[in-house]
Amino acid sequence: GFEVIDFFEEEFACAVRRGHPVVKRKLSVEQYADIGHLLISIGEDRGPTLVDNRLHAQGLSRRVVARTRSFLAAPLILAETDLVLTGPRHLLEFLAKGHDLKVLPVPIELPRYREGALWHERFAHDPAHRWVREQLELIGQGLR
Repeated sequence: GFEVIDFFEEEFACAVRRGHPVVKRKLSVEQYADIGHLLISIGEDRGPTLVDNRLHAQGLSRRVVARTRSFLAAPLILAETDLVLTGPRHLLEFLAKGHDLKVLPVPIELPRYREGALWHERFAHDPAHRWVREQLELIGQGLR
Protein backbone atom coordinates (compact mmCIF):
# COMPACT_ATOMS: atom_id res chain seq x y z
CA GLY A 1 0.00 0.00 0.00
CA PHE A 2 0.82 3.66 0.07
CA GLU A 3 1.31 6.19 2.84
CA VAL A 4 0.51 9.90 2.66
CA ILE A 5 1.47 13.18 4.32
CA ASP A 6 -1.21 15.83 3.87
CA PHE A 7 0.36 19.31 3.92
CA PHE A 8 -2.24 21.99 3.21
CA GLU A 9 -5.03 23.10 0.92
CA GLU A 10 -3.71 25.03 -2.07
CA GLU A 11 -5.38 27.48 -4.43
CA PHE A 12 -4.46 28.96 -7.78
CA ALA A 13 -3.23 32.54 -8.19
CA CYS A 14 -1.74 34.73 -10.92
CA ALA A 15 1.62 36.47 -11.09
CA VAL A 16 2.69 39.46 -13.18
CA ARG A 17 5.63 41.83 -13.00
CA ARG A 18 5.39 44.94 -10.85
CA GLY A 19 4.77 47.90 -13.11
CA HIS A 20 2.69 45.84 -15.53
CA PRO A 21 1.09 48.31 -17.98
CA VAL A 22 -2.39 46.74 -17.75
CA VAL A 23 -2.64 44.96 -14.40
CA LYS A 24 -2.64 47.32 -11.44
CA ARG A 25 -4.24 46.22 -8.14
CA LYS A 26 -6.73 43.74 -9.52
CA LEU A 27 -6.98 41.48 -12.54
CA SER A 28 -10.37 41.42 -14.27
CA VAL A 29 -11.52 38.38 -16.22
CA GLU A 30 -11.40 40.44 -19.41
CA GLN A 31 -7.78 41.49 -18.74
CA TYR A 32 -6.94 37.90 -17.87
CA ALA A 33 -8.31 36.68 -21.19
CA ASP A 34 -6.63 39.48 -23.21
CA ILE A 35 -3.13 39.38 -21.70
CA GLY A 36 -0.60 36.94 -23.08
CA HIS A 37 -0.06 33.92 -20.84
CA LEU A 38 3.07 32.08 -19.80
CA LEU A 39 2.40 28.37 -19.29
CA ILE A 40 4.57 25.95 -17.36
CA SER A 41 4.06 22.62 -19.09
CA ILE A 42 5.86 19.54 -17.91
CA GLY A 43 4.94 17.19 -20.75
CA GLU A 44 4.07 17.42 -24.41
CA ASP A 45 0.31 17.81 -23.91
CA ARG A 46 -0.92 20.87 -25.84
CA GLY A 47 -4.60 20.28 -25.12
CA PRO A 48 -6.86 22.66 -23.22
CA THR A 49 -6.16 23.07 -19.52
CA LEU A 50 -8.53 23.63 -16.61
CA VAL A 51 -8.04 27.39 -17.10
CA ASP A 52 -8.91 27.13 -20.81
CA ASN A 53 -12.04 25.10 -20.03
CA ARG A 54 -13.23 27.59 -17.38
CA LEU A 55 -12.65 30.56 -19.70
CA HIS A 56 -14.41 28.75 -22.56
CA ALA A 57 -17.46 28.22 -20.32
CA GLN A 58 -17.63 32.04 -20.01
CA GLY A 59 -17.27 32.53 -23.77
CA LEU A 60 -13.62 33.59 -23.45
CA SER A 61 -10.24 32.20 -24.40
CA ARG A 62 -6.61 32.98 -23.61
CA ARG A 63 -3.45 33.35 -25.68
CA VAL A 64 -0.58 31.20 -24.49
CA VAL A 65 2.36 33.24 -25.80
CA ALA A 66 5.21 31.33 -24.17
CA ARG A 67 5.79 27.94 -22.58
CA THR A 68 8.53 26.75 -20.29
CA ARG A 69 9.23 23.46 -18.56
CA SER A 70 11.15 25.21 -15.81
CA PHE A 71 9.59 26.58 -12.66
CA LEU A 72 12.84 28.50 -12.11
CA ALA A 73 12.75 30.14 -15.55
CA ALA A 74 9.12 31.26 -15.20
CA PRO A 75 9.74 34.21 -12.83
CA LEU A 76 12.64 35.41 -15.00
CA ILE A 77 10.38 35.40 -18.05
CA LEU A 78 7.58 37.19 -16.15
CA ALA A 79 9.94 39.86 -14.82
CA GLU A 80 10.94 40.85 -18.38
CA THR A 81 7.57 40.59 -20.15
CA ASP A 82 3.93 41.62 -19.80
CA LEU A 83 2.73 38.02 -19.52
CA VAL A 84 0.67 36.47 -16.73
CA LEU A 85 1.31 33.09 -15.10
CA THR A 86 -1.34 31.02 -13.33
CA GLY A 87 -0.14 28.51 -10.76
CA PRO A 88 -0.18 27.38 -7.13
CA ARG A 89 -0.35 30.42 -4.83
CA HIS A 90 2.39 29.23 -2.43
CA LEU A 91 4.77 28.60 -5.33
CA LEU A 92 4.03 31.94 -6.98
CA GLU A 93 4.52 33.82 -3.70
CA PHE A 94 7.88 32.10 -3.24
CA LEU A 95 8.98 32.88 -6.80
CA ALA A 96 7.75 36.48 -6.54
CA LYS A 97 10.04 37.33 -3.61
CA GLY A 98 13.24 37.55 -5.62
CA HIS A 99 11.86 38.74 -8.94
CA ASP A 100 9.73 41.83 -8.25
CA LEU A 101 6.49 40.10 -9.15
CA LYS A 102 3.05 40.60 -7.67
CA VAL A 103 0.63 37.78 -6.93
CA LEU A 104 -3.08 38.33 -7.49
CA PRO A 105 -6.25 36.24 -7.22
CA VAL A 106 -7.32 34.40 -10.37
CA PRO A 107 -10.39 36.18 -11.77
CA ILE A 108 -12.11 32.89 -12.64
CA GLU A 109 -13.28 30.16 -10.30
CA LEU A 110 -10.72 27.36 -10.03
CA PRO A 111 -10.86 24.49 -7.55
CA ARG A 112 -8.71 24.29 -4.44
CA TYR A 113 -6.73 21.11 -3.94
CA ARG A 114 -4.64 19.28 -1.34
CA GLU A 115 -0.82 19.30 -1.45
CA GLY A 116 0.95 16.34 0.04
CA ALA A 117 3.43 13.53 -0.48
CA LEU A 118 2.78 9.90 -1.35
CA TRP A 119 5.19 6.96 -1.08
CA HIS A 120 5.10 3.19 -1.11
CA GLU A 121 5.06 1.49 2.29
CA ARG A 122 8.33 -0.36 1.51
CA PHE A 123 10.14 2.94 2.17
CA ALA A 124 8.45 3.51 5.54
CA HIS A 125 11.47 2.38 7.59
CA ASP A 126 14.27 3.60 5.32
CA PRO A 127 16.25 6.16 7.42
CA ALA A 128 17.00 8.53 4.54
CA HIS A 129 13.42 8.41 3.30
CA ARG A 130 12.11 8.98 6.82
CA TRP A 131 14.39 12.03 7.17
CA VAL A 132 13.07 13.51 3.90
CA ARG A 133 9.48 12.93 5.05
CA GLU A 134 10.22 14.63 8.38
CA GLN A 135 11.66 17.66 6.54
CA LEU A 136 8.62 17.81 4.26
CA GLU A 137 6.32 17.61 7.27
CA LEU A 138 8.11 20.54 8.93
CA ILE A 139 7.85 22.59 5.74
CA GLY A 140 4.17 21.67 5.41
CA GLN A 141 3.48 22.77 8.99
CA GLY A 142 5.05 26.13 8.22
CA LEU A 143 2.80 26.60 5.20
CA ARG A 144 -0.47 25.75 6.95
